Amino acid sequence: MKRFTSKLAIEGEIQIFNPLKFIWRNMGVRQFILERQLQQMICEWEHEVEENSGSLVSGKVKGERKNLLIIPSDPYLLTASTGDQAMISAIRSYWKERLPEAQFYIATAGEEADAAAKAADLIPLQLLSKGKSLKDSIEETLNLDLNTIVLMGADVLDGSYNPNFSGHLIMLADLLSRQGANCFISGFSVSKKFHPTIQVIFGRINKDIVVNLRDPLSFERFTSNVSRPAKLTADIAFLMEPMPGSILKKISPWLDICRQKGRAVIGVNCHPLLLELTDRSRVQIFIDAFTQLLVKLHRDEAVSFIMIDHDQRGDSSDHLCLKPIYQNLQAQLGDDILYPTERMKAPEIKAFVKELDGIISGRMHLMIAAMGVGTPVFGIDYKDKMEGLLRLNNLPVNYLTNSSNIVHNLEKELARIRDFIHDLPSLKRQLDANHETIIKRAQNNFSLEAEAAS
Repeated sequence: MKRFTSKLAIEGEIQIFNPLKFIWRNMGVRQFILERQLQQMICEWEHEVEENSGSLVSGKVKGERKNLLIIPSDPYLLTASTGDQAMISAIRSYWKERLPEAQFYIATAGEEADAAAKAADLIPLQLLSKGKSLKDSIEETLNLDLNTIVLMGADVLDGSYNPNFSGHLIMLADLLSRQGANCFISGFSVSKKFHPTIQVIFGRINKDIVVNLRDPLSFERFTSNVSRPAKLTADIAFLMEPMPGSILKKISPWLDICRQKGRAVIGVNCHPLLLELTDRSRVQIFIDAFTQLLVKLHRDEAVSFIMIDHDQRGDSSDHLCLKPIYQNLQAQLGDDILYPTERMKAPEIKAFVKELDGIISGRMHLMIAAMGVGTPVFGIDYKDKMEGLLRLNNLPVNYLTNSSNIVHNLEKELARIRDFIHDLPSLKRQLDANHETIIKRAQNNFSLEAEAAS
């Protein structure tokens, strides 16, 4: 395979090897520390439940409470992930209609998140800052008149990334729910690596908490391992409305030229998280393979590519892969590839992808945005969470790959993406036919009646 040189990698934006990170990730140190922290927090949680068993209330909202608290999936950066933007926006829009007089609070873990919260017209509460106990967090909420708690599920609650973080969010939501507020855990993913201790915690939380799973595979994994009611719903980001931005107007002439040339316009997204943590130093090999994939796809099919920068989150940012791929291809593909540099907000991305013919995506919420407007998707999976999304939308699961297959089975993956390109019209029809069902499932995240999502 021809090797493409990445200036980005040479300049150090992609760190090839860090011995301290290697020891932390590969020698068991990280896992040991996280497990120990989780056990300490469980002891604190059990103490709070027992200590306040007389004053904590199990049941529905008491009195005239009217306010809402969001517990986000990233309390440190809050909206650096476009997927998190989409979920927060959907939560706020949904509940603003139902609680028009409510104040909207959001749990944060630092000043950066506080600033992002204020920019989103939310009131930040540092309930998750480093060193803060569960007791301290609960005491800060006692006089807030909380009617509703929404714990954003996403992909951080099964313990596969960080069991201590997952446990912290779940136990905080549990203690808040025991004060009498309605509590919803919005639809989340469960991977093959569903942490056993997190399974136990889910089985012990307040029975009145509404637990939602966002796809059939996650629902099967959860209900097979946890003895408590749960609902099959859809990701709340499906509820977010698209909003065209300035970038769409800027690229419209390019889109018109591509269509005049008879080319399908395919959005492209990938990022370093597509590689396992222990393989992250091999990201350049993946970049080279993905570049070759697009070269061959352009050779074989009438397609143009537009790079979609979805997330900006440090060393997992999309541009760390997309920029060198674009630089490698620009001279060869000419006007058949475009990389808009303007950062788009979540509603703008949803409007943007509506104008494309298909998406090759390594971000689940980019896939959700595309599916929500009827644009077919080919997924690059990581953390085992995209198959369930395809199944939820009645789409073929063979239109899914991973970074390892792209590196080691390039020709096979190329053939599958070619099949995807040929199948775009029928995939769009399937998404359009399924749209109303998906919206109803997403709305059921906030239904107290379990049968509503059956």
